[in-house]
Amino acid sequence: MDQERFDIPKRRVFTVITGISVITLLSYGILNLLYLNFIIGIIEVILSLSLFLSFYLIIKKHIYGISIALYVIPTIIISFYLFLTGGFHNSGIFWFFVFPVTYFFFLGSFWGLMSFFILCGGAAILTILSLTGFIQMSYPPEILLFFFPISIIEGIVLYIYQKILEKHLAHIFLLEGLMSICSHCKKIRNNEGTWEPMDHYLHKHTDIEFTHGLCPHCAEELYPGYATRKNQK
Repeated sequence: MDQERFDIPKRRVFTVITGISVITLLSYGILNLLYLNFIIGIIEVILSLSLFLSFYLIIKKHIYGISIALYVIPTIIISFYLFLTGGFHNSGIFWFFVFPVTYFFFLGSFWGLMSFFILCGGAAILTILSLTGFIQMSYPPEILLFFFPISIIEGIVLYIYQKILEKHLAHIFLLEGLMSICSHCKKIRNNEGTWEPMDHYLHKHTDIEFTHGLCPHCAEELYPGYATRKNQK
């Protein structure tokens, strides 16, 4: 995870998502423990503590790599559990459409896509096991067959959107910091080490469009007679 790009808006979104997840999971864990569902209750409490640790490491300690892993792994486990059991009123399958958005948002295009593949791959394995009778799921086959095309479309859209966003962000970061510029001709040295005119460089790395003209000083220097006659008019 690129620390510089995990900016304040992302930290705010991360705070909201993890806060809601921790409260929800911890509440379900305590309820399951009270109803003597010890295995599920303990798992939910452990997952909620893992999410809280992820939140603490990012917001307070600014440690990003392991923190994101502590977020992604529990959410994938939660998704498999909800996909298998159906969750509250069989709404668990919809979390498969929510978590991928956060993966691409926090991890970027590559690791977001990898997390998405893990999520969908696990769901496909559970579906195959269910259709072959090895496990029992709360969703009928027609719902599962409808789920996968929609999920794949969502992954493609999120990946394309994130790639476009990263391309624009790369241009923004490229124009930050120090640039080498010739003190005489004002050409800029690019990342390849070659020199190119400033207007070409800015046009290549931004959305700026240039029009060309002559300022009065250059017009007088290059075309003294024409500039004088124009000023007299």
